Amino acid sequence: MAMTLSADEKARFLTGLRTDPDFLEEVRREVLTRELLSLPEAFTRLVGLVGIIEADLRQLIVRVDDLTKRVDDLTKRVDDLTKRMDELTKRMDELTKRVDKGFRKLDPIRGFSYEWKWRDDACSYLGTCGFRKVRFIAKADLADLLDEALNAGRCDELTRNQLLRLDAVHSAVRTSDQVRVYVAAEVSAQVDDNDIERARDRARALEQTTGVPVVGVVVGAVLGVHARHNAESAGLIAIEPDEWAAAEAA
Repeated sequence: MAMTLSADEKARFLTGLRTDPDFLEEVRREVLTRELLSLPEAFTRLVGLVGIIEADLRQLIVRVDDLTKRVDDLTKRVDDLTKRMDELTKRMDELTKRVDKGFRKLDPIRGFSYEWKWRDDACSYLGTCGFRKVRFIAKADLADLLDEALNAGRCDELTRNQLLRLDAVHSAVRTSDQVRVYVAAEVSAQVDDNDIERARDRARALEQTTGVPVVGVVVGAVLGVHARHNAESAGLIAIEPDEWAAAEAA
């Protein structure tokens, strides 16, 4: 059965709570559970933990800001490097164009030097191809020969002028049948299809003009498999001096 307090008892009880700390503590222990009593202490620990977390978070924010700044600096450096690389690439392209242009300007000079080398060494190279008594025919002598053919009606002015553009013409004796022939040579640093076509056509024209058998020859420092095959298919002799090839490769 529940016990009820009178008004005076309630007043004395409340006065005891207000004036007697020990009594208040006893009542508190009766009314509150152990968990509730420990709640202020737990809250205090939680507040301390939150403070630690806040401090760590502030440090993390500082570190993230510093890292962001470093990343921004690195991005700027990468952008600067990319810009410099683009500029360097552009300069290299311009330099390559200039070098290529310079080499193209040197091509006629290189070709002319190989023509002189061929005139000096033709006896040796043609000797390995079965020719003896090789003699270079000077342009003036070739012009006299062609003028005689022109006057005799065996060629026209255009053919005469084309044949005078041959890089070199030699007289020789073919050892296989001891027949005197002309050797019409086209000489270049690198033999291509144009050289082959020119040598073939001019050799045929020279033979028709002079009535003497003509052997067409292409000579080059660089003579690939494709060019050699095409030259031989056109009935020409293809010659690639080893020392010329070595000079081009150096």
